[in-house]
Amino acid sequence: MKPIFPSLAAAVLALGASSVLLGADNVAQARDGRDTVAADLGSDAIAAANAAVLEDGGDPDQLSRGPRGLDTRVDVTNHFAYQSNAELDGRGGEGDFVWFPAVTGSADYRLSEQASLEGRASLQSGIYADLDELDFWGVAAEALARRELTGGWSLYGGAEAYDYQSLSDGDGLTRGIAPGAGLAYARYYPSSRTYATADLGLKHHYTSPSADERDEASASFGVSHQLGDRLYAQAYYAYRYSNYEDTDRRDHRHAVGLALLHAYGDAARASIGVSFADNDSNTAGADYQTINITLGTTLSWQF
Repeated sequence: MKPIFPSLAAAVLALGASSVLLGADNVAQARDGRDTVAADLGSDAIAAANAAVLEDGGDPDQLSRGPRGLDTRVDVTNHFAYQSNAELDGRGGEGDFVWFPAVTGSADYRLSEQASLEGRASLQSGIYADLDELDFWGVAAEALARRELTGGWSLYGGAEAYDYQSLSDGDGLTRGIAPGAGLAYARYYPSSRTYATADLGLKHHYTSPSADERDEASASFGVSHQLGDRLYAQAYYAYRYSNYEDTDRRDHRHAVGLALLHAYGDAARASIGVSFADNDSNTAGADYQTINITLGTTLSWQF
């Protein structure tokens, strides 16, 4: 067992739990604010485990892998956030402090130099300082097949499953299965010590309750620039369009964020970030804005 540096997505999404928070890949976007909080955190945890690009310009163990091989890893994260609109209630809901712990395990098997299979599973929770009725826990998992193209591009397809429960009353918030496919980009530019990533994706969510069933299209872009030996500045933009089948609800969600991340040794990192999310919906209860400030820590190990 050995520690490894985090991936770019994990680093960018360290502040993502601040938007709950970023929602770049979306596990679920349920009908009210409480469900959306639980759902988007799951999105962040899965997306954060889903990249292979490393901040230090390439982990030697990863770069030296042969055409076949299995990599497994575990990430333990703790994010402490202040949300300006914790209930995701329009433009002026009550703010609150939130603790978001998560444990994510992943396994990637490289079939050849161009093809790989990827699996993720995550256990998450959200604990609010004052708004106890929003407390939740949940599990999410994802399996993907990926085909590398040229120039840093790749095609992927697979499915994710998720289930979120309220900690305050034990009721289910949302659960579902979401098959999807997409086009991803990840590339390191050594002359500027900068990573760039992008993702275009399509998904369909089969959910319970069925009113949450929807088609989704998403696009995201992120950059991570190395400022010093172990200091990184990061920025992202993410867009998601959701079209609900059982209602006439249509959502356009925009999120932007900035963060600083510092790596301590090979296995630990800390981050501070700020993000803004605007969910523009034709359904009044799903229309909201929120600003989030997050402090985060992550421990990562490769087995």
